[in-house]
Amino acid sequence: MFEAFGGVWTSPASVGEGRDQEPIQYAWVTANLFGMLGVGPHLGRHFLEEEDQPNGPTPVMLSFDLWQRRYGGDPSIDGRRIQIADGRRTVVGVMPEDFRLFRGGSDNPLQTELDAWIPQTYWADRDLRWIRIIARLKPGVSLEQAGANRDDIAARLEEEHGSEYDVAAGIQLRLIPLHRDMVDPIRPALLTLLVVVGFLILIACANISGLLLSRSGNLP
Repeated sequence: MFEAFGGVWTSPASVGEGRDQEPIQYAWVTANLFGMLGVGPHLGRHFLEEEDQPNGPTPVMLSFDLWQRRYGGDPSIDGRRIQIADGRRTVVGVMPEDFRLFRGGSDNPLQTELDAWIPQTYWADRDLRWIRIIARLKPGVSLEQAGANRDDIAARLEEEHGSEYDVAAGIQLRLIPLHRDMVDPIRPALLTLLVVVGFLILIACANISGLLLSRSGNLP
C-alpha cells in the first residue's frame, strides 16, 4: 500500500555561539524524507542513508532563508562546521527558497516555519509516539485502501506489543492527506479572504455599472 515512510518532529533551538546565537526552529527527520517528497536541494546534497544511524556523521540542511539572513547566501557554505541545536554539525546542503514542508497554526507542532533539518538517529525507540510519519502511497492506491491497511497494521501492533499500542489507551493510527494537514489550520482565514474579495468584486462591478448607466443617460 505504501511506497515509503519518513519521520519528522520539530523543536526550538539556536544557531551560533555565545552572544552570536540566534533562536531557530529545526526538525529531526529520517534521512530519506526529502527524497521521498521528491524535492531536490538548492545547494549541496540531501542526507545519505547512513546519516540517520547511531554514531554516524553529524550533517545539517539549512533553509534558504537561514542561509540568506545568517550566512549572506555564501555559495561555499557546503562543508562548513556550525554550532546548531545539539552540537557542531556540517552543512551538507540548502533547501530551495520555495520549500515549505510545514507552516501554519500552533495547534499542530509541525506547522511552523523551519530553519534547519537534522537526521534523527534513534527512530526505533517505541516511546517516540509524538513523531509524525509521512508516507507516500504506491501508484494507484487510494486513501481508503490505505486506511484499511492501516487498521491491519494497528491490530498487529496491538497483538505483538500489547498495551504499548492499546487503542483504549489512546494510541491510534490515523491517515491524514498532507495537503489537508497543511491547509486546515488556515482554512478559516482563506475563506474569510475569499468572501472579502468577492464583496470587493461585487462593489467594483456595481460602480462600473453605475458609471456606464450614467454615461449612457448623458448621451444625446
